[in-house]
Amino acid sequence: MIQKLATTACAMANSSLSYTGQILVGVCDNSSDAQRVKELDNIEPREVAGKFIVGVAREAASLNISLERYFQTIRDGLLNATISEKLKQSVLSELRMVNY
Repeated sequence: MIQKLATTACAMANSSLSYTGQILVGVCDNSSDAQRVKELDNIEPREVAGKFIVGVAREAASLNISLERYFQTIRDGLLNATISEKLKQSVLSELRMVNY
């Protein structure tokens, strides 16, 4: 997952100087992915603006770690990602965990 986050951040940075955006973890793009998560993890996705919030608590639980440790694992992974230092610092400075 860390490599996918790094690749997405690079693509966003290379797309346009005036473009800003966010990378959301714990959100499904379509109903079929949300349905799959529902079946696997016995959760009810919340639909917001055509996206489906499923969260990351289920992933942390499957790894037997706290949400805080899960967040730190993502942060540590991005710190060690093979992306430019400037992009890395930009991404890390905006990294947030949101409880929903």
